[in-house]
This record gives sequence, C-alpha cells and structure tokens, in this order.
Amino acid sequence: MKLCSLAALFAFGALGFSSAVAAPAIPDYIAKAVANPTRPAGDKKLDSVRKPAAVLTLPE
Repeated sequence: MKLCSLAALFAFGALGFSSAVAAPAIPDYIAKAVANPTRPAGDKKLDSVRKPAAVLTLPE
C-alpha cells in the first residue's frame, strides 16, 4: 500500500514539474498555417482542445 502511494506521489510530482517547464515559442510558419482561412471550420472549432500549433512545434 505504501509503495502504491509513493508511486502516485512521484507521478503527480513529475506532472507538476513538467508543467513548470516553459513551452517552446511557436514558429511563424506554424502560426500562419494554423491561422490559414482555408482550414475546415470543424478543425478550427477544435483548435482550443487539440492545440495544433503546440503539437507541431518541436522543442529544440
């Protein structure tokens, strides 16, 4: 039981640490592609959940 609790504590701690790391800047070409007016409306509607610019941006 203690091992399970310790593992859960470690997992949540790791998640908290990973969210403290700054996200990389989104390059212009990705921002322009995501903002393209010819993208389907259904895709644009889901952008707030899917975060396509962040997904397409690779950390350096």
